[in-house]
Amino acid sequence: MDFCWRSLSFPVHGGSWKSRTGHSYKPELGKYYVRDYTHQFWAWADWKNRWLMNVAQQLMTAARSSNPKLEFGINLYFETALSPTNSLAWFSQTLGRTQEKNFDYFAIMAYHRQTMRELDLDSQKAIDLMTEVAQRAIRSVGDPSRVMMKVQVLDWKSYELLPAKEIDEILTRILTQGKLSLAFVPYVNSFPLQHFKGKWNE
Repeated sequence: MDFCWRSLSFPVHGGSWKSRTGHSYKPELGKYYVRDYTHQFWAWADWKNRWLMNVAQQLMTAARSSNPKLEFGINLYFETALSPTNSLAWFSQTLGRTQEKNFDYFAIMAYHRQTMRELDLDSQKAIDLMTEVAQRAIRSVGDPSRVMMKVQVLDWKSYELLPAKEIDEILTRILTQGKLSLAFVPYVNSFPLQHFKGKWNE
């Protein structure tokens, strides 16, 4: 389940925010660049984060009342494991607060190829970064199996499978951090899963 505040309509957020705080928030379309965040911004970001986590908890509680065996994971940006401040500002996420809820898995979008383009990194530095993400997430969560690293296997631009050697390298690096859970993104029939099965049985 992906709880992203941007997927919720503004009237719900804005109206509820104003009724609880007395402040109004009227965003306009477009991109904005700021040098510093105001106190009101941080109050808004923190409120969104708490609001979303409460919604998630209510959904999980309701679902588990029908089937107690259901398991839930929350989708997280890789930055969420690296910087609580940036992740709260950019995505209204904090790893610490997600751990206060009853999630079974913390699914981290470890898309190294996407990160290479966004941060202008070479392949090795991107894989180093995802290894650090895995390390920090495990340190925070405790149980490596509850950290699900979502490994990119397809190039978003060319729609071609990534080289097996590249996938093998990132799997090798992140699995040195512990026995994590893995997801391969996106799911495609042509992905040679059998080729990599030995990686998490070593």
